[in-house]
Amino acid sequence: MMSNATHASGEAYSDTAPSTSAIDQAEIARLTQLVERPELIQSMTDCSDVLNFLESKIASIEGQLETSRIAASQRGASDHYLDWHIRAHHALSVSQMQHRRVLKRRGVLNHIEVESRKEVRAFEIETLKREQADAAARRAEASARNAQTQLQIVSVASERSVHRKVCQLVQQKFGEDIHRELFDLARRNPEVSAVSAEATK
Repeated sequence: MMSNATHASGEAYSDTAPSTSAIDQAEIARLTQLVERPELIQSMTDCSDVLNFLESKIASIEGQLETSRIAASQRGASDHYLDWHIRAHHALSVSQMQHRRVLKRRGVLNHIEVESRKEVRAFEIETLKREQADAAARRAEASARNAQTQLQIVSVASERSVHRKVCQLVQQKFGEDIHRELFDLARRNPEVSAVSAEATK
């Protein structure tokens, strides 16, 4: 009687418990999704360090781009002021030429010369500031381009690393035959095929 009961309970357990083949099929389906849809890799906890690193690089690049934008806007304001300064200086020079004889008679020529030297000095200072602003903007733009290049290199390297890890997981758990079958299916999708080709370089 006890053996019959044990046998009956064993049958009941086997009916309700998931079979090993069902678990394997679910795992194969999950890995197939990872191969066909690389964006699902973000859900893998093993890749959190790579994703955090990429997010920090993106934030760094955004900060450098904002710095470049501010420098460019400052350079535009400097150009506007310099243009106004040149026109004002030209108008003052014309006025001085027209009234030079009168100013000589009044004994204020020295005063005009002092003011003229001040204007020339101010013009030189503004020119220097503009050149410095241009140099700062060029450095910021070069830094932003360099950071963008570094991000692209890191992105490609991380994609290759994650791709290799998925390949290793498939090979270790299901063998080379399943691995080839999954990637044969993945190659039929043009987007996945392109990612796979880039990752295997």
